[in-house]
Amino acid sequence: MDSAWGPCFRISRDPEAFGHPADLDDRAKAELVKEVRTTFMEKKFPAMMQLLTAALEKTGAFLCGPDPTVADCQMLPTIRYYMRGIADFVPTDCVDAFPVVKAYVDRCLALPALQAHYAGKK
Repeated sequence: MDSAWGPCFRISRDPEAFGHPADLDDRAKAELVKEVRTTFMEKKFPAMMQLLTAALEKTGAFLCGPDPTVADCQMLPTIRYYMRGIADFVPTDCVDAFPVVKAYVDRCLALPALQAHYAGKK
């Protein structure tokens, strides 16, 4: 997920690296970012959420089985990034269409260690 999102994140800083003119004005950059991120959210994000859903349905609770592992420590912040409204043109309800993934996030956030970690944080 992080690799697929990379161009969406970096394109506003370096449009030339992605085949666009280096001298784009702010409006053109914003439109480019909107187009790239919207396309990602419409096409790639659902496919990734479907793969994650299938993996979670296989294991039953967490990515590698009934107990959380380091894989979950990596995946949870990645999913939460999309849900938190940090990235322009990414709706905060983007995971709502994937109830298995949403339940996974809730299950992770219900872990006492994570509740303590996130206490007082947004």
